[in-house]
Amino acid sequence: MTTKRKKKKEQWRSLCELITNESDPQRLSELADKLIKELDAREQILRTKNNQPNNQQKMVSISAPARKSRK
Repeated sequence: MTTKRKKKKEQWRSLCELITNESDPQRLSELADKLIKELDAREQILRTKNNQPNNQQKMVSISAPARKSRK
């Protein structure tokens, strides 16, 4: 795992830990917002990564079978 990825992983985990120990509602809301942003960013990265073919994956086009029209 690269250092950058490891740091990001530690960042959202530390936010989770802070959230579990926070008693101030305002600060809890701020931490939750930060966590949501971190997880949304991670989701976007994964979606982008999964939609790009690489040398080991081949994109396969699957088409739906043609439907016969009823007359």
